Amino acid sequence: MTFIDRGPRRTVAYALAARAVVLLGGLVAGAVHAEREGAPAALDPIVVVATRHPGAVWDVAASVSVLSAETAQSELAADLREMFRYEPAIQVDGGGTRFGGGGFRIRGLGGNRVLTLVDGIPVAEQFSVGSYADSGRDYTELGLVREVEVLRGPASSLYGSRALGGVVAVETLDPEDLIGASGRGGRVLGLYAGDRDQLGASMAQAWGWSGGGALLALARRQGHELDTAGADPVDRQSWRRDSALFKSNLVAGTGTLRLLADYGQVQRDTEVQTLLGQGRFINTTALAADDAQDAWRIGAEFEQSAPAGRRRVLWRVYATRAWVTQETDEYRQQADPPVRQQRVFEFSQRVTGFGIDVRQPLSRSGWTQTLGYGIEGTAGHLQEGRDAVQTDLEDGSRTTVLLGESFPRRDFPNTDTFDLGGYVTAELRAPGSALTLLPGVRYDYYRLDAHSDPRFESGSPHVGVTDLRNDAWTPRLGLLYRMTPDLRGFAQYTQGFRAPPAFDVNLGLDLPTVNAQALPNPDLSPEHSAAVELGLRYRSARAQAELSMFETRYRDFILSNSFIGVDPDTGTRLFQSRNIERAWIRGIELNWRQDLEFFVAPGWSAELAGAWLRGEDRDTEQPLPGVEPAKLVLSVDRCTTRSVLRLRLMAVDSRDPADDTGTPQFRAPGHAVVDITGEYFPAPRVSLRAGVFNAFDRRYWEWSDVYGRSAGDPQLAALAHAGRYVSFGAQFTF
Repeated sequence: MTFIDRGPRRTVAYALAARAVVLLGGLVAGAVHAEREGAPAALDPIVVVATRHPGAVWDVAASVSVLSAETAQSELAADLREMFRYEPAIQVDGGGTRFGGGGFRIRGLGGNRVLTLVDGIPVAEQFSVGSYADSGRDYTELGLVREVEVLRGPASSLYGSRALGGVVAVETLDPEDLIGASGRGGRVLGLYAGDRDQLGASMAQAWGWSGGGALLALARRQGHELDTAGADPVDRQSWRRDSALFKSNLVAGTGTLRLLADYGQVQRDTEVQTLLGQGRFINTTALAADDAQDAWRIGAEFEQSAPAGRRRVLWRVYATRAWVTQETDEYRQQADPPVRQQRVFEFSQRVTGFGIDVRQPLSRSGWTQTLGYGIEGTAGHLQEGRDAVQTDLEDGSRTTVLLGESFPRRDFPNTDTFDLGGYVTAELRAPGSALTLLPGVRYDYYRLDAHSDPRFESGSPHVGVTDLRNDAWTPRLGLLYRMTPDLRGFAQYTQGFRAPPAFDVNLGLDLPTVNAQALPNPDLSPEHSAAVELGLRYRSARAQAELSMFETRYRDFILSNSFIGVDPDTGTRLFQSRNIERAWIRGIELNWRQDLEFFVAPGWSAELAGAWLRGEDRDTEQPLPGVEPAKLVLSVDRCTTRSVLRLRLMAVDSRDPADDTGTPQFRAPGHAVVDITGEYFPAPRVSLRAGVFNAFDRRYWEWSDVYGRSAGDPQLAALAHAGRYVSFGAQFTF
């Protein structure tokens, strides 16, 4: 199967439409079969992200994905990016060959528009500038994760400004996940992945007692550069990641107190070769990088006891800090005179926050009513800086002016942020009615205070400093309709809001050598969105399916560092974050899992997942760059009491990139890839795993790694996905 060069009319969209028709037939057949067998409905996972309180996916009027870390590990996923490799419309952006992942992308929106939470604590934002600095976004090690929930689409009515594109909620291991009948328990995981010559191990130990429990977990992963298909030369890299997690749950009075502390550190050493002799690196003969990233989080939650039908109250406080240091050592032997350039980039963000969430069941005149409300606030501080020195290799003289830039400098001033928001939601159903109304609204106040200093003023003397004050109301209305015991329809209308970030408002960057300048934009307006989604959700003893269609319209959508033209006096290419007056993203998503016992044999099952997305800047009629191509994943599993065998076929369409920079953009071709994984259980507490990935050794690119790059980018070959490789893993619980 291939989707390469078939033109706009013969794409995965047709495959999805055809599968939707088949799905409807499958739903009817599955319902009839389940009714004949008298089988009970399948259980749905419990999620928190959709309402901020525990509830079944079956009762949610929105699209929510729930991914178990146990399933991802059984499929030999090494990190959160690989955990989502088979999930359409959800990706983790790449950071090139040197830097780590850039954050989750949901339905075409990514980066800082997606709120990422680890145990309810927000992950630091991402900032990048030029070719030498990219903070990425820090995540918890997969070996310490229990589950990941993803709320697709605008979620500002529950989570505020940072959730314009959706929410990713990562939950790490709890003591109760491991404690056995003996009052304690543990787990050891091991992994080898051939694509990066990667070795990983994690260990978790939990202890329980009558008044609670505690958990301590440690993990390490290390490896080398990605073994990309056809890349020569390749950027050599060695890296390691160390993580530690502590949790404790204590029964205290009328509730439970939960304490959390975790720390993660990533170290990367890279010898960049793909850029040498190209563009601004025409005179560069050696380029070495030493990058470090650290992050810690501490938090406390108190949940009051909530018997069935009673009020639930959750209090939380937390603090987190992330900091990045990236050092670059560059030799320009071809320059006249030859020089050595040493650069340092530093970025840090600290956030403290609090929150209260309340869920109150009510009963009046036979109506089923539930009221939810809460308040939360965060205070943060952003700080960034760059320094550099150039040494003349002939006479040893030194200067802090490199390629026209004076150092030290800041690209945006030190910034304090403050968010305060409150929300109210409700669930209303009349006596005997099949329709549930789910209204909600949130109010947010956002403040940005920039603090200029001599370091910022010396590097950007013509850039003014702007403070911002924004507020917004974001309403939501959801509908849930029970068509039959096994079939439900849902619909929702929701609005989104995102305040302009400090990186876009006060950025000042001048690169005379490449004749480019990035300008601040103090007149940026907040982004607003309005989304409509319709869906069907079906479940039975042998099948589960969900089909959804959505369209989101954006007003004042922010394009960061967008090319705005050429200065007629100097010929300088100008870049500036700007508002798009109108933009839209629409799509169709499908997920269907079917037990094949009735059709094939016991133990067999299949799953079909797909997404078709389109986005457009209505001002220029150009595609929005971050919206990924259509994707279809077909999975077939065979499970026995001693083994599991999985076959995955992943097909991705090609798509035309935006072309508003005057430079031809790279068009990633469509591709089809086959992965095979297996798991064997030689003993009750032992599992052995193996997998072959990209079994037919195809050369392909992930859209999130290459969109926005020019067709002549020298790093494209190195950004291709790995060729055929094998992975092995093992797990032991005790």
